[in-house]
Amino acid sequence: MNYSSAASASRPQAWLWTLVAFSLTSQTALNMARPQMSYKLIELGASEALIGALTALYALVPVFLAIWFGRYTERVKNLRHTVMAGGLLIGIGAVLMALVPSVFGVACASVLLGFGHLIFVIS
Repeated sequence: MNYSSAASASRPQAWLWTLVAFSLTSQTALNMARPQMSYKLIELGASEALIGALTALYALVPVFLAIWFGRYTERVKNLRHTVMAGGLLIGIGAVLMALVPSVFGVACASVLLGFGHLIFVIS
């Protein structure tokens, strides 16, 4: 085996380990941000029904975008950028959720988290 074939053989492993690390990081962020959402809404004085409705936004809005985004990923040849975009949306949603002082801001952050998760998983 020459040098060029050895380098190309190790390259897919590097991408795999990068993807595994990125998956671990994004799932950790999601699993920390979802309970944070409920605590933030309690802090803001939201009722139980409103907390349930806003928590459902995490999944409800991405459901309507899933088919469109699935078709988009079929047309894209390289999904690295979409994977990164999903992770970026998860990060922005988590930071936004921690910083916003309103129930509407938490709702927007919940939608960003859900859409980021959808993008990451489909990609």
